[in-house]
This record gives sequence, structure tokens and C-alpha cells, in this order.
Amino acid sequence: MTDHYDGAGAEPKGHAGDEQASGRRVGTIPATLRERLEYLGLDQDDADLLHSLQPLVRRHADDLVRAFYEHLIAFDATRSLLRDEATMNRLVELQKQYLGEMFGGVYDDRYAAGRYAIGQTHDRVGLTSSWYLGAYHLYQRVLFPLVSDHLGESGATQAEISRACLAITKVMTLDAGLALEAYFGAYNAALRSEKERLEVLTGELQGSNAALNDLTERLEDRVRERTSELLDSEGRLRQAEKLATIGKMTSMMAHEIRNPLSSVLLNLELLEDEIDGYTGADTDEAHDLLGSVLTQIRRVEGTIREYLAIARTPKVTLVLGDVNAVVREQVDFMRAEIEQAGIDIHMDLSDAVPSVNLDGEQFSTVVLNLLKNSMEAMPEGGALRVSTGALDASVTLRVQDTGQGMTPDQCEQVFEPLYTTKDKGLGMGLAYVQQVVRDHRGEISCVSNGASATTFTVELPIPAQSLTAG
Repeated sequence: MTDHYDGAGAEPKGHAGDEQASGRRVGTIPATLRERLEYLGLDQDDADLLHSLQPLVRRHADDLVRAFYEHLIAFDATRSLLRDEATMNRLVELQKQYLGEMFGGVYDDRYAAGRYAIGQTHDRVGLTSSWYLGAYHLYQRVLFPLVSDHLGESGATQAEISRACLAITKVMTLDAGLALEAYFGAYNAALRSEKERLEVLTGELQGSNAALNDLTERLEDRVRERTSELLDSEGRLRQAEKLATIGKMTSMMAHEIRNPLSSVLLNLELLEDEIDGYTGADTDEAHDLLGSVLTQIRRVEGTIREYLAIARTPKVTLVLGDVNAVVREQVDFMRAEIEQAGIDIHMDLSDAVPSVNLDGEQFSTVVLNLLKNSMEAMPEGGALRVSTGALDASVTLRVQDTGQGMTPDQCEQVFEPLYTTKDKGLGMGLAYVQQVVRDHRGEISCVSNGASATTFTVELPIPAQSLTAG
């Protein structure tokens, strides 16, 4: 069986004994042909017997091929290959050649390569192996009676006739195996190609999946970052609102207290003048008592002024300023009081600190509050270290004391309005400090080991012009 395509049924080029040439044409066939023949039991006696039947087959070739193609035309799948009369005539001649080679008695590498090539052609034109294998059965149906009658008329025994039919079956099985190997080779090549394509797609999918995972992780990180920013902004807003409410209440209370307190202070001072007018009388004790009352009232008045200053904190006005100059000024202002409290103070101000945007007056109050806070944390004396430096895009101010220390929870709450760890004070100083630092677009943090050595760190952003200048 062959078809209308060029090369179908034709013998391959090259010498029959040239294993290297035929190996290039048919792959592993030359190496396995001997094993195939031995496995089928197709020996030289069978080859001689088949060759002896070749004249018979050639005489009846027209009838055999005609019956073959009439059967093919009866089915749609095979009829589609037989498009016109010219094609039919060509295929008939090729099929006669095919039958002649089958009974040629020479089954070498050249023969195997030709059969393998026919299988490749049938696969290429889309004729599935089931139709191709069916063709062998058709030939058996027409060849067996022809050979049996011929041998019977020649006086052959039934055993000899059976042997001849078996030899025909062997060579047809050889042909079918070679053709099927061509089909399998094509299928394997297609599978390998598909496997390679799938591996490429798998690699692309893995790459896409990795990219998607990376994008997902970055989105999750961004969501967490934005959530943290929103929570932080919400916390700042709540604290600002709380500070505003406390400031308003403080202002109202200070007003209500300050006016009568001023009146009391004025009358006490008048009373002191009256006491001084009692000549000849012992007024020392009265002076001492009155002096104590005046001192406490003036202290309360000072506290009221301090809280009014916090409550009425104006918006910051930022201009380029020198952090070191502000720190040095406030340390010098507080030095005598700090040293009188038995505290050793040490300054370490870096010359590499660039100018930053500052509200000089309000930042001075920040430094002053931090110094007072550290001093109050060391009632028995200690050491106070004030340092500045530049870190990445920020200027840092650190105020470190060797006082009582705070727990991590206390460090978190220390900037809350009205929160204090001290016996006196309303807990407004550090809340005020944080608000002013944030108005400077900076941050303040607190770190303590729980027993001693608490450090407050202020970070202020370095403006672009200072970074460029640096």
C-alpha cells in the first residue's frame, strides 16, 4: 500500500550494505533488523520460498491491486486519499512494486528503510495506523487463496501450503512492525516537541507565578505600610485633639484660678507691709509664715504660667537653624541648676550636624523640657549626657540620664497627655515635646533598660538644600 506523495514505496538511496548511510535514514533500524528477523523466524528458507512465489504474484498483480483499491474506496477515511484517476494509476503501479519487493526474497537494511519510509509517509498524510494495519489483513485474504490454489495444483502438501502462508505472514508482520516504528517515531517526536513546549510554558508560568508572588508580597507590604501610616496618623490626630481639649481646659482653669490667686497674692503682700508697720512687736514668726505662703503661691502661679504656655503653643515657624546652638544655649541656662542637683553633665555636639528647619523658640522649649525631665529622674544625682549627630537624612539629638529607668510599657505611654511616672507634675511636658517635634516633621522616641539609663532621641529631617551643601 502506498499513496500519491513523492517517495512513497520508493527504495532509499545508498547501497543495501551501507549501514552508516541507512542508519542516517532510519535511525536504529539497521541495528535491530537481524533481531527482528530472528524473532519472527523469517530465515533464508522463508526468503527462498517467498521469492519462488514472486512470478505468481506478478502475474496476478493487477487483480490483487484492483481488489485492494476497490476495498479502500468503500471507506471515507481511505477514499479521501484517492483524489483522481491519475493518482489512482500512479498508486496502482507503486503498489505492484510494493508486492514485488515483498516477495523479492531480500530482506536487508535497504528493504527495512523502504518500509520505514512508507510508514513515515502514511503518518504524514494522516492515515492512521489502524487503516494501515487493516491493509495487511486485506492482502492476506486475497493472497492466501491464490497461493494455496497454486501450490495445491502443483502437488504441494498441506504442510507446504501452510508453511508458505506462514512465510507471507512473517514478511507482512515485518513490514507492519517497521511501519509502526515510523508511526511511533513521529508520535515520540511530537510528544517531545509538546513536552518541550510544555516545559517552556511551565517555565513561563513559574516565572509569572514568581512575579505574581513578588507583586503580591510588595502589595501586602504596601498595604501594611499604609495601614501603619493610617493608624499612626489616626493616633497623632487623637493625641492632637486630646492636647487641644486639655489645652482649652487648662486655659479655662488657669484663668479661673489665676485671677483670684493674683488677688490673694496682692493682699498677702499688703498684709506683709502691715506687719512691717508694727514697730516694737515680735513679727519674725509672722514674717516666716507669710513668706512660706507667698513662696507657695508664687510657685503655683509659675506652674499656671507654664501650663498656659503649653496650652497656647503657637504654630511653628520653620527657618534654617543650628541645633547645636539651641542645645548649647539651653544646657548653659540649666547648668547651674543641674550641677546643684548633684548631676554631672556632658555635652558631645557633632561638628558634622547640618542646618535644619527650626522654630528656635519652641525647639528651645523642647530641649529645656528634656533636660528638666532627665534631671527630675535623678533625685539622688547621676550623670546626664547630651549629644547630637547626623544619621542618613536626619539630625539626631539624644538626652541620656542614669535615673530610675522605665519599663517598655512606660516608654510607650510617656508621651501620652496627663501620663506621668513622677510624684508631681501633670504629665503634659513630654506630650508637648512630642507635638512640637512632630510639627517640625520629626520624631521622638524613648528607650530604657528598665533599671536606669533612659534615652530620649529626637530626629529632625535634613532639608534638601543642607543635603546638597553637605
